[in-house]
Amino acid sequence: MRSASTAAARIVCTGGTGGIIWFSIGRGLRPLTALSGQVAQRIRIILPRWLPPMPSEVMPLVCARLFARSESLESERRYRRRCA
Repeated sequence: MRSASTAAARIVCTGGTGGIIWFSIGRGLRPLTALSGQVAQRIRIILPRWLPPMPSEVMPLVCARLFARSESLESERRYRRRCA
């Protein structure tokens, strides 16, 4: 009898602790989630219209590649201006 009540108490404590941790992490990540949504909206505005629809998991990779390419083009332009 005693072991059953001890096991039940452990289950309740573990579940309660897990719930508190889940709630705390979710609340702590809320600003990051909001920022992620804002960045996603800006990316849709900035990206060229000729890009085909793609999964959201691939979008950061494509954006990083496009921004890296635009930065390399800009650095090449600066180099040409200095040499001219």
